[in-house]
Amino acid sequence: MHCSFWQWIYLGLRIDKILTMKTEHYNPSQLEVEFSYALAELQKELGKFLTHNTISKVENKVHEDNPVLLFHLVDKDGDPHEVVIQVIQRVDKF
Repeated sequence: MHCSFWQWIYLGLRIDKILTMKTEHYNPSQLEVEFSYALAELQKELGKFLTHNTISKVENKVHEDNPVLLFHLVDKDGDPHEVVIQVIQRVDKF
């Protein structure tokens, strides 16, 4: 939508609210970083819900554009598996 500054004012929209967001840094955002650390710390608790696999280790690539957690698992037959979780915060919708 293309509007002049005065049209924004007339519509009751504040241009400073449109141009600025509460969260300033998204890649990675503080929320993404904290959430990925929390998920990594829950390794033992998450393992309780896995009936056929155990979590052997978690790699937390927190400094990626969007943090990535790589869960290394081993099934009952000894076969290795990996589950990848990417943490993405959506843009604020205010």
